[in-house]
Amino acid sequence: MAMDPELIELMSSTVSLAPPTSRDVKGKQTFGTAITPRCHIEYGERVLNGDPAKTKVSMGKCILDGVYDITEEWDITLPTPGPLDGRKTFIVEVQQFSDEEGPHHTTVRFGAR
Repeated sequence: MAMDPELIELMSSTVSLAPPTSRDVKGKQTFGTAITPRCHIEYGERVLNGDPAKTKVSMGKCILDGVYDITEEWDITLPTPGPLDGRKTFIVEVQQFSDEEGPHHTTVRFGAR
């Protein structure tokens, strides 16, 4: 199910997301071909509480137009201009959202390096 047209109008940015493909002999991750979904980005620090031993801090979130099978291992590059200005960063959390008509969007929370 697609998002409401009113919400799609708010998605004025794109973000680059690339899946992990392999690791070299030193353990450095390599990534595959990136996708660039349309999104709405909100910046702002948020502490994500779950397991107290694994508290995470998010510096913002991307609300993606559509449902994507993204994990925290994916690479994310934020758009320019913006507060983190084209920076490669990391994914802190991924959530998929549904309503009575089915799945309609994915939210990716990101940190800052």
